[in-house]
Amino acid sequence: MATVYCNPDFGASDGDNSGSSEANAWRTLDEAFNGVNGGDHCYIKKCSSRINEGGIDVPTGADGTATAMTIFEGYETTPGDNGRFEYADAIVIKSDMTVFKNWDMEDSKASTSGVLKVDNNATAHLHNSRIVNTHSGNYPAVNIAHSMIITQSEIIAEGWLTTPQRGAITCNNNDQVIIDGCVIRGYKGVGGTPGVAGFVVTNNVFYSPTSRAMEYGMEIDFQSSTLEVKTAVIANNTFYMADAGVNGIKINELPDLSEKSAVFIANNIIWGDGAGEGIQNDDTTTTVGPVIMNNATGNWTASGGVTGFGASVASYGNVELTADPFVDGANRDFRLNG
Repeated sequence: MATVYCNPDFGASDGDNSGSSEANAWRTLDEAFNGVNGGDHCYIKKCSSRINEGGIDVPTGADGTATAMTIFEGYETTPGDNGRFEYADAIVIKSDMTVFKNWDMEDSKASTSGVLKVDNNATAHLHNSRIVNTHSGNYPAVNIAHSMIITQSEIIAEGWLTTPQRGAITCNNNDQVIIDGCVIRGYKGVGGTPGVAGFVVTNNVFYSPTSRAMEYGMEIDFQSSTLEVKTAVIANNTFYMADAGVNGIKINELPDLSEKSAVFIANNIIWGDGAGEGIQNDDTTTTVGPVIMNNATGNWTASGGVTGFGASVASYGNVELTADPFVDGANRDFRLNG
C-alpha cells in the first residue's frame, strides 16, 4: 500500500514516469488505473483543461484489500485540498473496493452505461464528485450494475429518460446501493430495479435539470421476475417538483411480504405542481408492507399526496402541506419557511 500520483498535464513527452511522486507522476489515467496496487492511494491532479483520454476501464488489478480501499482522489494544488479532477469521457469501474473522491466528469454520452458505471461484480464509493451527462437522449449519468455508495455529490442527466425505471442514477440488479447527501437532477432522478439486498436513499435534494422539468423524483421496481429488494429506506429527502412533476416517488412493484422484505419511506418533503401524487404505488397486486411515516406532501391531487396503498398499510404522521414550504424553491433556495 503506497501513495502514488498522476498528472496528465505532463504528457507523453515527459518519459516513463513511475507515479512515485508529484514530480514523477504517471502521465495518463490509464497508467494510473493499471499501475496501482490494491490499497494504494492515488492522487490525480486537476489539469489546465478538462482531460479526455476516451472511455477507460478501471481493471480488477485496482481492487482494494480487506484492510485498505484503493483510492483515486482528485486535487487542485496540494494533495488533500478537495479540488476536483476534471474528465471529459466515460469510466467503467470494474474493480472492487474502490473509492473515487473529488471527480468532475462531464460528457455527452449516448450510452446506457452513462458517464460513470459500476460494472457487474464491482463495488465503489463516489464522494464529493460531480457526474453530468449532457446528452439529450435516453441516457443516465450514473449506472449502478452492482454495489455502490454515493455521498455528497451532484448527479445530473439532461436527457429525456423515457425508459421505465431509468434515472439520472440508474440501479439495476445490484446488491447494495446507498445514496446520501446528494443533489440529483434529471427528467427522472433515481430509477431502476434494485436487487436482492439493500437500497438506501437519504438526505438528498431532487429537482429539475437545466433542459427540462423533473417528471419523477424516483421511479422504481422493488421486485422483478427474479429479484426483490430486502431492505429499502427512502428518508429525509427534499423533492421539488413544481415545474411539471408527475410523482415525487413512484413505486411500480412492491416486494411480496412472503419474501420478508422491509420498505420504509419517512420524513420526506415532496412539493408538486398541482397534479400527480407525492408518493404513488402502481402495484395492484401488493399494496401493503411499507411503513410510510412523517412525510410532508403538498400541491398534489386531492388524495393528499400518498395513494395506491391498501387501507391497512402502516401509515403514521403524514401531513399535507397547504403552501410551498421553501423560501424560494424556483431559484433553488430550499431552506424551509420559518
